[in-house]
Amino acid sequence: MTRPFGLEMKVIISTVKALPCKLNLARQMERIGILERFFTAANVDGRSLQMPGQKISTYPSTLQIPWRMIARSKVLHNTSIAPHLWRLLVGTPFDWYFAKHIVDCDIFHGDSISALRSGQAAKQKGAKWVCDVPHSHLEILSEIVRNEHDYLSIRPSEHQSMIGTSLKAYDFSDHIVVASAFAKSSFLSKRFPDEKISVVPYGVDTNLFKPVPVNRDEVFRVLFVGHLSAQKGVHYLLEAFGRASIPNSRLILAGSPHPDTPYILSRYPLEKVDILGGQPKSKLAFYYSLADVMVLPSVQDGFGLVICEAMACGCPVIATTNTGGPDVITDGVEGFIVPIRSPDAIAEKLVWLYEHPEERAKMGSLALKKVREWRGWRRYGEKMLKIYEKLLGVKNSLL
Repeated sequence: MTRPFGLEMKVIISTVKALPCKLNLARQMERIGILERFFTAANVDGRSLQMPGQKISTYPSTLQIPWRMIARSKVLHNTSIAPHLWRLLVGTPFDWYFAKHIVDCDIFHGDSISALRSGQAAKQKGAKWVCDVPHSHLEILSEIVRNEHDYLSIRPSEHQSMIGTSLKAYDFSDHIVVASAFAKSSFLSKRFPDEKISVVPYGVDTNLFKPVPVNRDEVFRVLFVGHLSAQKGVHYLLEAFGRASIPNSRLILAGSPHPDTPYILSRYPLEKVDILGGQPKSKLAFYYSLADVMVLPSVQDGFGLVICEAMACGCPVIATTNTGGPDVITDGVEGFIVPIRSPDAIAEKLVWLYEHPEERAKMGSLALKKVREWRGWRRYGEKMLKIYEKLLGVKNSLL
């Protein structure tokens, strides 16, 4: 095969779920001409991924039947045991299955939850294993979320069963990729060497996320997008919104319910809150364009992709330090960066944005300008390529 950019490299990307970062990474590696195989349990095809179908190796649907039956029955809907059962019935078998189907490659790119065995199998064949971690170090994540559950008197729903697997993956992999400086700092606090951790912020699909026409009125709308969980800090946003007491304002919560949701919503008045539930990506551009500000108050988020989505629609963003916000937002330019667990800081910024409509509009314009300069997911793929080249000791970059 003649590779478009003359790169002599073979890359396997492995992901159980159809995560945007992994799907777009696969597209970029195919564009560059170095994708050897894409392992997944998701229902995707070559056309949607812009690659030949024979490069996609799918975990057999027959092996996913037990989990699908449980998921469809909704017996475990929004319960804390669901992630553990998913790992038992899908994540671990997926890893074992593809460990037996590894083909020769130079780079194996997989996560810490469902690629431990397959990553080791790739290393035995001489490949370098890049461990992709979409959150902070799992021990740090668990500690942060446990503290929130204690604060809210919620029964923990942390993934203790996943910690052991992840710790082994962190150690056995050749390199770890995270999406934010916050996530990297969590690994450094666990004494990982700086040179083993790279930060590559996610991109955004600017064809899907862009400003859309909306009918403006006098309502000041604050938007949140994501799971309604303690980890996402929804309770701090509800508290901040109440403290701000902005006249003629609405808080829009666009996100799927979570086991934490009933406990959180029961603590706050909801007269000025619109709970939309989970929304398809195709509809989010409308809500981002309609909102005056999007707030991501997470106490732990490896990288809040919704930050980039909102910016791509010309919406200013308030994000905490633990979201990847500082990696893409200049404080006071495209939005604001606030400390975690600080409803007062969020309320202060909400009031300022309400009282300064011209500056708010300028922030939205600057957010849109910055995103357009990123070149979508292309930059993400090119930065990842640099990491692969460094690991392999090659210097034939297309850049």
